[in-house]
Amino acid sequence: MRTISTLFVLCAMASTPAFAGTLPLSILERCADPARRSTLEDQVRACTLVIETPGQDRAEKLLALLGRATAYRDNGDYDKAIADYNALIALDPDEDMAFLGRADAYRLKGDEERALAELNAFIQRKPTNASAYYNRGRLFAARGDLPRALADCTRAIELEPGDASAWFQRALVYRQMGDDERTLADLGRAIQLDPDDPDHRHYRGMLLMRRKDYKGAIADFDNIIRVKPRFDAYVFRGYAYFYLGNYDAAIADAERAINFNPNDPLPRQLLREAQAAKARTQSR
Repeated sequence: MRTISTLFVLCAMASTPAFAGTLPLSILERCADPARRSTLEDQVRACTLVIETPGQDRAEKLLALLGRATAYRDNGDYDKAIADYNALIALDPDEDMAFLGRADAYRLKGDEERALAELNAFIQRKPTNASAYYNRGRLFAARGDLPRALADCTRAIELEPGDASAWFQRALVYRQMGDDERTLADLGRAIQLDPDDPDHRHYRGMLLMRRKDYKGAIADFDNIIRVKPRFDAYVFRGYAYFYLGNYDAAIADAERAINFNPNDPLPRQLLREAQAAKARTQSR
């Protein structure tokens, strides 16, 4: 789910006079910025310290509650996350992220009916909030209600056409509908907006593999590996090379994938197949 910018939260907290005088900046950073924490538990401790320190005003407590609720949610402590979102709403009934975060916590907890009810009520009050349509569209898609999922994703795009995640979510809906052409079109737009997102590239690469566009798939896996090498990109790029008959490149990628995860059988299978195919070509 799209969330409030951690940089915005951090700057807002650090520039607040009461914060500057009562708590060290390192505590504020660990609460507001996930990049500064060592663990989710560390973020929870930092935010709790902010919340419980006397003298913090309403805005400061709200920001700390948001940070802690998000950490609880990301750690799977959904009831605690919901409690913090409730506290946020009590402090500020107009805080959109509290309502959206609470709905997402209910979704992750498995209470889809409650999540849907929360999103429906929120959209009635805030009918131009793109994130609400995005989140409800994702929920409809998970429930198999594809027409409503498509309508909500399209509305999210209309409201916020520069959001790559909305285009990606609609691509997933089109894929569920079996419409590969529209899936590829929306994936292309998502990648234009966020060229280095590995999930967008991976999904398109896999779809191109299925359509036997191995060169196109290799281009997407190349980009993933350039930004941050990962196991699955090496495996599937290796298979794309294999299907193109480039067995040396397939062997190299299989070996790289094995170095990432020595216990996974898939790259070892690729390695055996590529070595055998190379041996057959050399014996001719």
